[in-house]
Amino acid sequence: MDVTVPCICPPLEDVRRHPDGDTIGLVDTLDFFRATAIRKSLAFINSDDPEARAVEVLARLSLAYVMFGIERWTVVDAKGKAVPVSHAAIRSSLLANDTAASIVVEAADELYQQAVLLPLMAGASTSSPPMPTGASTSPQTGSSKKRRTRSSPSSTSTSQTDGIGTMSSSLVGDFNS
Repeated sequence: MDVTVPCICPPLEDVRRHPDGDTIGLVDTLDFFRATAIRKSLAFINSDDPEARAVEVLARLSLAYVMFGIERWTVVDAKGKAVPVSHAAIRSSLLANDTAASIVVEAADELYQQAVLLPLMAGASTSSPPMPTGASTSPQTGSSKKRRTRSSPSSTSTSQTDGIGTMSSSLVGDFNS
């Protein structure tokens, strides 16, 4: 997917800047490495404030979408030479320009959020702690409660086997309740 942003190239010496803006190419689908890197980056968020943590998670996701989603662009340096896409170049060229970064983040969020968030939510739903419930949802029966009784302990027995000796089925001894 191509996204057009206002030109983020530095001032050029004798080369005309991109009057129609720069084109940022996002991968259409995140591969395993990229999606996993984005998901794992969330594990390093350390906040004791749940509200701040939620905001930081969303910001970290947006940043990761941009860092791992950009595969090509039309950005050039001050001499007009193409700037290779790298995390350092993304930080210094795109993320330094709030307007351009916001445009790319919005497109990347829409493009990648399902691929990244659905597996996270699926994992969270199976590992969530049980939530307290109100009244019982079990059907009520009219029968009275029966008191469970303990079954009597099994009896011990011994048997003679050829050449082995006496064997007892109770290794623990007597159990009296």
